[in-house]
Amino acid sequence: MRQLLKLVLLATLGCSTAPGPLPNLSEVAGDPPFFRALYRLECCGLRGLQLVVAHGARGTSLEVVGGPGGVGFAAWVEGDEVVQRVEGRCLAATRTGGLPLPDGSALPIAEKAFASLLSGRLPAGGQAVAAHRWSGVVGGGRLELELAGGPTRWVRGWLWPSGSAEPVRLAARSHHGRVPGEIQVLGPFGEVRLSLVEFQPVLGVPEPPWLGLPRCAVP
Repeated sequence: MRQLLKLVLLATLGCSTAPGPLPNLSEVAGDPPFFRALYRLECCGLRGLQLVVAHGARGTSLEVVGGPGGVGFAAWVEGDEVVQRVEGRCLAATRTGGLPLPDGSALPIAEKAFASLLSGRLPAGGQAVAAHRWSGVVGGGRLELELAGGPTRWVRGWLWPSGSAEPVRLAARSHHGRVPGEIQVLGPFGEVRLSLVEFQPVLGVPEPPWLGLPRCAVP
């Protein structure tokens, strides 16, 4: 059944959704706004998870709670560095160029690009390559997005992480204006599904207080 769902998603991603009003890149260009958002998260064979995302000037905070086993973690992503709180006692830092997932794997999307996609923006540094297509290099990987107009929004995408021949596939639907209400991501890590509960622009996002914990001892 899981494999069937993946095939259905791939078929959906393969269908063009773009034709319609021409997109206006000026509507979605620029840095993502500062925001806090709450999502229902399905990932890593788990359901019933909640993801809180807070994006500010310094970086992006990710907090996951829920699941039958009480799965949860907190991470601060700043550029290509990921700092995670380990059992509330210390901090472990890694440089993956991606975002941590509850099962210990990583979503190979750069922090700024992730914030842009959640807020319905286009990451900086790209350009239109066709009437309904945008392309750019973000976080060392190439990202292509298919756009639709009225209002301009991204509806599906392909991300080739550095050194990878196979793209990570993205799809967005049920938009609120240009902010996606549902996002699906499919890649070697499996399938990740985000369903928006609340999206709130804010003036700023402070670093989480637990960043003051000591670094974990290296074994």
